[in-house]
Amino acid sequence: MIDIPWLNTVIKERNHQEFGTGLRERVFARADLLGDVGSAVAPVANAIMGRRLARLPLARLGVDPDRRMPRYERQTLEAWFRERGPVVVPEPRARVALFVDCFANHNLPHVGQAAVEVLERARVEVVPAHNACCGRPAMSQGLLEKPRSWAAANLTELGRLVGEGYDIVCIEPSCLSTLREDYRRLLETTALEGDPRIGVLEEHAYDITEYLVKLARDGNLGLELKPLDEAFAVHGHCHQKSLGLGPTPAAVLRLIPDADVREVEALCCGMVGSFGYKAEYSALSRAIGGPLFDRLAQAGGSVVACGISCRTQIESGMGCRVVHPVELIHQALA
Repeated sequence: MIDIPWLNTVIKERNHQEFGTGLRERVFARADLLGDVGSAVAPVANAIMGRRLARLPLARLGVDPDRRMPRYERQTLEAWFRERGPVVVPEPRARVALFVDCFANHNLPHVGQAAVEVLERARVEVVPAHNACCGRPAMSQGLLEKPRSWAAANLTELGRLVGEGYDIVCIEPSCLSTLREDYRRLLETTALEGDPRIGVLEEHAYDITEYLVKLARDGNLGLELKPLDEAFAVHGHCHQKSLGLGPTPAAVLRLIPDADVREVEALCCGMVGSFGYKAEYSALSRAIGGPLFDRLAQAGGSVVACGISCRTQIESGMGCRVVHPVELIHQALA
């Protein structure tokens, strides 16, 4: 079977090698650096990027100025972990290292905080993984050199944590997909090709919704949850579906007593990372998302989705707030 996404990545890399790399692609490749700068000057960055007039210069880079960028938060998830300090979980049922992705760290730290607090309430010891960027943003632009170095660093750090008895839990589905599906290919032809730690990481990396469902299935969740008086319209992320995890966001919501969960069957939201921000693809991106928006509206209820691309696209297309399933589990804690 031909792996079309990876083939597309390799073709982009060869195009860069032959024709050079544009500034737009270099910028989109470094979500980690954008996040560091954005969070450091969050009030100013959010005020500026919230105005279309201020976004017009981005058009010269080939970015659609009508697209609003995700907001940055001044307190990152990493800073929250540091300021909170270690939390002792008595007689923990399991041990988790939370993969601190660029978006949970800089744009949606409240989702990461909710995940940590839910896991700890379930008597799971949680520590932050001091990981590098997974590499997905750069890989999506066909820039593979930096992701290879990040993958090597993450194999060392995450491999150490797994060796100490920790499972690796991801909030962003794209990061999990990178760890489970792409590191093996990314590290081919390098000194790490065939490294046994790759397989170990693939076996011990989980989506947060998958991990909570696993704990419940094994009888180790132990959460007392109260009903929430609302319906939930759930959209599965493409990378969750590619990993066979499409049903898990809805499954974790069904842990809430009497939950009215409405799974929406639709294709991709159309954002696809930076694709929807690029001026030449923005209209197509919105058109792809149209059927999803219609079906979510027909389903009714609060819209639930996991990845930041899906959340951003749906919020833009429907004008509504989108929540992560773990936020709702956190809200339902008795």
